[in-house]
Amino acid sequence: MKIALFGGSFNPVHEGHLKIATEAFLRYRFDRFFFLPAYCSPFKRNDLPADGPLRAEMLRAAISLYKEYPFEIDDYELTRGSVSYSVDTVLHFKKLFPDADITWIGGDDILPDLPCWKDSERLSREVSFLIFCRGFGTVLPPVPDGFTVDFIPIPPIPYSSSRIRSQIAAGCPIREIPGLPPAVAEIIERKGLYR
Repeated sequence: MKIALFGGSFNPVHEGHLKIATEAFLRYRFDRFFFLPAYCSPFKRNDLPADGPLRAEMLRAAISLYKEYPFEIDDYELTRGSVSYSVDTVLHFKKLFPDADITWIGGDDILPDLPCWKDSERLSREVSFLIFCRGFGTVLPPVPDGFTVDFIPIPPIPYSSSRIRSQIAAGCPIREIPGLPPAVAEIIERKGLYR
C-alpha cells in the first residue's frame, strides 16, 4: 500500500494545495492520501491559525469536489493538541499501516531544514519525500544526506494562505480572492474568519 501524507497549517486551504495534491496522486497513484492539518507547526508558532476544527472543515469542503481521488483528512495532529512534529505523525501512521510505503509531501523550501527536523535520522529511514519545485526549469535544490527524495516540478503557484488572510483582513470581497475555493470562501464568510 502506498500512502501520502500532506501536512500543513492549511490556514486556509487554497487551490495551490489542491493542485499539489492532484499532481502527486496522478504521478504516484497513492492508495490513500491524507491531508494533515497541523495543530501548531514548529516553524509557525507565532502564526495563530484559525481553530483546528475550522481548518479541517475548510479542507473537507475543498476536497469534497475531488471524489475521484483518495483524499482524506486525518485529525491526528489536531487532536494531539501540541506542536506537530513530522516524525511523530509518521510513526503514528507506521503503527496504523506497518507494511505501507509512506511518502511525505512538501515544497522545496523544506529541503534545507530537513536535517534540523526532530529525529531527522529516524524520519529519513521511515519515509520518502516527494518535493514540489516551484517553477519549471528551476535548478533542483540539493538533497540532504540520508534522505530519499523525488521531485515534481509545478508552475509557480500565485496564491498563499498568508496572502489570502491579508486580503481578507484588508476587506477584499472574499468570494473574489484568487485561489480560494468557493466552498472555502463560503465558510470563511459565514464564520467571519481572518477579519
